[in-house]
Amino acid sequence: MFRTRILWYVPVLLALSITGPQAAEVQPAAPAAPASGEIVAKVNGINIMEDQMEEEIEMLIQNLGQNIPPQLLPQIKPQMYKQALDSLISKMLLKSVAQEKNITINPDDVEKQYEKFKKQFPSEERYKEILAAQNVTEEEIRKRIAESPDLLYSKVLNTQAPEPDATTEEEVKKYYDDHIENMKQQESVTASHILLQFDGDPDEAEKAALKTKLEGIRKDIVDGKISFEDAAKQFSNCPSSAQGGNLGEFTRGKMVPEFEKVAFAAKVGEISPVFETQFGYHIVKVAEHQEEKTYPYDEIKDRIREFLEQREQAETHKAYIAKLRETAKIETLITEEAWKAKFAPARSPAAPGDMQIQVDPNSLKQ
Repeated sequence: MFRTRILWYVPVLLALSITGPQAAEVQPAAPAAPASGEIVAKVNGINIMEDQMEEEIEMLIQNLGQNIPPQLLPQIKPQMYKQALDSLISKMLLKSVAQEKNITINPDDVEKQYEKFKKQFPSEERYKEILAAQNVTEEEIRKRIAESPDLLYSKVLNTQAPEPDATTEEEVKKYYDDHIENMKQQESVTASHILLQFDGDPDEAEKAALKTKLEGIRKDIVDGKISFEDAAKQFSNCPSSAQGGNLGEFTRGKMVPEFEKVAFAAKVGEISPVFETQFGYHIVKVAEHQEEKTYPYDEIKDRIREFLEQREQAETHKAYIAKLRETAKIETLITEEAWKAKFAPARSPAAPGDMQIQVDPNSLKQ
């Protein structure tokens, strides 16, 4: 799997994303609802309402792709005023261009975006497995893409903004040479596990009983009485049990240290001894172990070219929107300071333990 620290730019994020360490989740676009609340700003006389801002902030947080603790959200949301307002202003301006130029979405546009969406999955088989697990059909995905206004915004940018200059071979090679440390596939493993989770704060006798139980499960797997996948489905307390314990591929630094140490030391195909983490007792089975390597130039040059072209296109899109803003009449009715004051979380005395960030006990992520 290709892994570097390059950020692959996507001009407009559809309200469709892949999330979760065990399975991808198809995120539908929220149905449109009548705008309400106070008027935050006006773009050429068209209102941006308070609830539209809140929806935009929710989407921006979701697109961060990070597990933000719920108790921190009230602190984060007021700080995203400028980002959300800029995004909504840009969308309104692009929508106006679409109406003026009679730009619409056709079935070919939907199909092209659908194919891009599918490419985010490692394989056709995995894609269909995820859809089936979430009871979503391919036609429903196409429908969601067609209904997403982001597809129209993207089409306006791609058809109205100036075309960037073509990226030359010399530019691609220079980027490769200048960023050689980023052209590495990190060491990774693809693994499954079985977790018998601690119940609260167990005493030594309870821990010993739990460890003995897992050692018995491990022996049954080794003796061929039950497969690892079936044992995970039957006994594991981790959400990955639904996928037979499959945690997918992960690199160093992604799991808690005790788990990482065993997973990266285990031989492919073998089952680890029982070991302990803060979550409970585990056994791990590694399906694949990829060593770190530097990608040869010929193997990665097409992806570098794609990145450079997308980066250049992003700049032309940014300049195009800036030009639209120059001629637009934009009025701000609720300032950033007023927004922060209105939505700032209420201060209250902290109770014992309130300052601790709660971690999902089923998650192995650090």
